[in-house]
Amino acid sequence: MEKTGRAFSGPELRAAAARMKMTQKDVAHAAGVSPRTVSRVFAEERPSARDGTLEQIARVVGLGEPIASGLPHPFIVVDLPCTALAGASEKLPHIYALFEISMRTRDREKVLERVRLSDATRVTSVSLHDGDLYIDEMGSGIRWGGERAIGARVLDIGDAVVSRSAFERYWKALITGDPIFQFVRSTAGLEFMVMSVAVDRDTRPGIVTVSALGRHFL
Repeated sequence: MEKTGRAFSGPELRAAAARMKMTQKDVAHAAGVSPRTVSRVFAEERPSARDGTLEQIARVVGLGEPIASGLPHPFIVVDLPCTALAGASEKLPHIYALFEISMRTRDREKVLERVRLSDATRVTSVSLHDGDLYIDEMGSGIRWGGERAIGARVLDIGDAVVSRSAFERYWKALITGDPIFQFVRSTAGLEFMVMSVAVDRDTRPGIVTVSALGRHFL
């Protein structure tokens, strides 16, 4: 396979993962490789893994090209039943924490407090203003998160296709009042599980979202 971009060293990839607060297990899940492969890649100055593996790991940690050479992957969104979370408290602890608290309260601050107690870093809080959705908070575990995201329109943040998918999921949560649980696979091949819950619908409507990198069979 011909290389399509610059080669990253193991330490560069490891540092990029650390900036995103991703563990080796997180990277492995998102890249579709084993944790052992990620550990070996991170340890080598010139990683010996296949080019495709290195490109996928680089994309997952925010380096390299957003889309691999050739045709992009199809964008996939799969709606999942919340009942599937019943036995997933260990597999998806942060999403489970959001679902569990949403069954007891939809007060934004209480929901966020519970999710933060689970040490989740992939948390997004969004508010509805003048008919549009704006970011209040976006966790450090999300590639385009952090301070720069606060106050931005949802549709203006990050990958356009992923942002549109999030926008649609948020509105679905707001209109139905139900937790929306999905599996998403981006055109770059990044996979994650995500849940969005409407909060404060009668006062200051918004959504709290938690995601987990990787594909998890429930």
